[in-house]
Amino acid sequence: MDETPIRGLSYYRLQQTDFDGTTTTYKALSIEYLGGDDFITIYPNPVTDRRLHVSSRLNDLGNTLVIYDYMGRQVLTEVLNSGNNEFDLSPQLKQGVYLVHVLNALGTELVKQRIILN
Repeated sequence: MDETPIRGLSYYRLQQTDFDGTTTTYKALSIEYLGGDDFITIYPNPVTDRRLHVSSRLNDLGNTLVIYDYMGRQVLTEVLNSGNNEFDLSPQLKQGVYLVHVLNALGTELVKQRIILN
């Protein structure tokens, strides 16, 4: 987790060292950070009334909200409009922990946030 990302394109690479001293270096990934919470806000967390709110200041068309369960299965995909959005999670999702991703029209991840659905 990068607690202090910089705006723009950054590259990350994971290096893992096992207990036996073996080191594995994984390929670098690029992430474009467009801003912070001032661009996209996902609330409430935990979600108690089965309604997820997403406030977006992005003016681009084609932004998408994608929700994954903790097994990595895509369970919900919705169009994300500029302004305030409300998504009803009651018919699709059971109680649990989910990952919410916001993607732009090119598929670049803008935001990733864990939510709890009560």
